[in-house]
Amino acid sequence: MLFLNSVRVAPGVRSALAVALVSVCGTPSMAAESGEEGLPPVVVTATRTPTRINQLSADVSVIDRAQIDAATGRSLASLLSDAPGVQIATNGGLGKTSSIFVRGGDSKQTVLLIDGVRYGSATTGGPSLDNIPLDLIDHIEIVRGPLASLYGADAASGVIQVFTRKGTATLTPSASVTLGSERFHSESVGLTGSHGGWSYGIQANDTGTAGFSSTNSRAGASTFNPDRDGFVQQSLSLNLGLALIDSWRLDGNVLRSSGVSWFDDGVAATGSTPNTNSDMTSSVSGLTLSGKPMANWKTSFKAALTEDVSDVTVANKSYYISRIATQQKTLAWENQISTEVGQVLVAFEHLRQSVDNSTTIFDVKQRTIESLVLGLNGNSAQTDWQLSTRGDRNSQYGTEWTGNLGGGLHWGEALRLGGSVGTSYVAPSFNQLYWPNYGSPDLKPQHGLNREVNLSWDNGSESAKLTRYDNRIHDFLLTGLTAASNVDGVRLAGWTLTGGVNEALSFGRWFASGSLDWLDAHNMADGKKLVRRASRFASARSGLELGSWSYELNVKTSSGLPDTYSYPALDVRLPGYAIWGAAVNWAVAPNWKLALRADNLGNRAYENVYGFNQPGNQYFLTLSYSPK
Repeated sequence: MLFLNSVRVAPGVRSALAVALVSVCGTPSMAAESGEEGLPPVVVTATRTPTRINQLSADVSVIDRAQIDAATGRSLASLLSDAPGVQIATNGGLGKTSSIFVRGGDSKQTVLLIDGVRYGSATTGGPSLDNIPLDLIDHIEIVRGPLASLYGADAASGVIQVFTRKGTATLTPSASVTLGSERFHSESVGLTGSHGGWSYGIQANDTGTAGFSSTNSRAGASTFNPDRDGFVQQSLSLNLGLALIDSWRLDGNVLRSSGVSWFDDGVAATGSTPNTNSDMTSSVSGLTLSGKPMANWKTSFKAALTEDVSDVTVANKSYYISRIATQQKTLAWENQISTEVGQVLVAFEHLRQSVDNSTTIFDVKQRTIESLVLGLNGNSAQTDWQLSTRGDRNSQYGTEWTGNLGGGLHWGEALRLGGSVGTSYVAPSFNQLYWPNYGSPDLKPQHGLNREVNLSWDNGSESAKLTRYDNRIHDFLLTGLTAASNVDGVRLAGWTLTGGVNEALSFGRWFASGSLDWLDAHNMADGKKLVRRASRFASARSGLELGSWSYELNVKTSSGLPDTYSYPALDVRLPGYAIWGAAVNWAVAPNWKLALRADNLGNRAYENVYGFNQPGNQYFLTLSYSPK
């Protein structure tokens, strides 16, 4: 317990961290579900080819559908923060602006993919998490560490890929209704199946909440407003597939989510205060033709379009009124070739990013990136290897090459020692380049070098993994209220310990998982800590399945963190916290389940952005129908 004794945290955090540590060390990995019982899960994001997770040097987590079902009423950002190495900063509740820090990296250093297509804002440069509904998601893969050699610019600290629900072999309807605190409601219906050569998956959802006040008095008079800040959202996803001749098939997908989020921008001096809100639209659509020209060669052609739009038409302050939009068009040709030394990847991509701001005319409103990707992924009885390199020709910055080399040694069937080294680069966002009195067209791209080593153990029902990483990013772009600028560099270094157990007992099944993170994220020039990153954070969950009932307890903890982003002249430090939750599920009948979940049982008041509230004690009751 030396770790706990050396960390100064708020009252209650130390005991919660002890629980998490016992859970991790005594019950090792947050194991993802495998499609085949007893075998490690297969993931695609870490190498762009299907690979079992125990044959990867990359540090990967999977959030499966069961965990997503259990998170109804939470945001995507909040769910992601349960994963090892991930922290968030959120300006309130559902639908509010969120930033994500993977291994201490900036939001602009994390790439979000939806069904293989990049989605986010080219103006801010980060992923857009605020309007993606959980009910449309089948599972999520999180890769910690740079993957610029596979996904290009901005993948300097991690890649998150969201997979929507696809067709199934048999006709499978599903439905759920949730009621909760702050007048929360969510209704979802879905249908998956196949017929003839067709496969299909459709999911629709309607969500709403009265919310709570996003701000408190610490936010300052220009922002604070004690009213409720609600959120409403309607969303739809559709996946269609058609088997063609031989092994060829055509697949199309559409995701569209429309939301309205109310937020605070102060109180009017006289008269009534407008209920400031933003209309949000998230759209992802794609068409893929895939097949096997030869027995050892699989190829695919993809065309995709994504749009991220925020439109503020009602506000107390006129400068909030604007329409900001990003459109990204992707064309890609990807080839996977099986050889004696492993799976060879050859891909060509074209990406065009366009931005629009109704109040600000940027000097440049679009850019194109032409890319070549080469990779090799293979394994033998005692070793595995992953190599990749990528060249990106950016219309603004010329050509950038990145690479990654990883591998591992296996002892028996359970123990593996792995490591990797990889480079990355991050292009400045349009706001950083061209926003009046803030951006500068002379900003340079960021370049990073990451080295990591990990030791893992997995015997099928129990697992543990310890990862050490050191990511140094030069010409790092510091952003805040002052003008964006390059600094000499930052160091993002730390340790991640994960563990879990899934054991069948004589009276039921016991499961537990947890993670501990030690992070040192600082500016190498002056030694100052990067804002909104905690140095110590942990999470743990444990439960029992007893016949038709299951029970779970969970805890999330964080040490204190600096937050001078909005107040650079102040020495602002947010205190640490521990929040507890519990859930009980009852299979009331075949295919029917009733679930009750309680979050933040202690009603702990905490912040991860200075002056902005986080949810207090909340309850959610869900009735769902899902044939097995």
